[in-house]
Amino acid sequence: IAAQTGDDVRFVVETGGAASWESEVDPNYNERYLVQNGIATLVDQQPRSSMGDSATLADFLNWGVQNSPADHMALIFWNHGSGSINGVCFDENEYYDSLSLREIDAALMSVSIPGGKLDFIGFDACLMATVENGMMLSQYADYLIASEETEPGVGWYYTHWLTQVSKTPGMATVQIGKLIADDFVDVCNQKCRGQATTLS
Repeated sequence: IAAQTGDDVRFVVETGGAASWESEVDPNYNERYLVQNGIATLVDQQPRSSMGDSATLADFLNWGVQNSPADHMALIFWNHGSGSINGVCFDENEYYDSLSLREIDAALMSVSIPGGKLDFIGFDACLMATVENGMMLSQYADYLIASEETEPGVGWYYTHWLTQVSKTPGMATVQIGKLIADDFVDVCNQKCRGQATTLS
């Protein structure tokens, strides 16, 4: 929300998986927000379903592609990660059900991505830079952005890189990836010095 995104960059977010929120998000629903020009607008509300369910991810992806088409598209998973064994996006309302790599694969397989591939798939989550994850995702995206270690709780720093992409919407994906990694390391060094900050 703090990023200066302008009219050329849209960030679509689905919330869910938490018993309570430190904001106006309603934990009884999976809510979808359009974040643009410094404003988060609630644009859709679905009955609560597990964020660890492949069908939930597939429904959001299909909705996002249809309602927010763009020349360049990316996907970011933002939650706890547990590598190739237990996956990502643990839902505390559903006995910590998580998305396995097989479930992510099934969801992405169900989506018709304009141009055939996403620019990148990112994991703002721990331990997701595994060979197995990279091999599985290679058919769906040009780049994977993920950490081989645990991430500090502050996670990625979205404000700077989103602002820079908004200034140059045609920025090369590899340059976006470098911005994301550099911003993550810089902010973690300021806020949680001494913790491992790996992102590649």
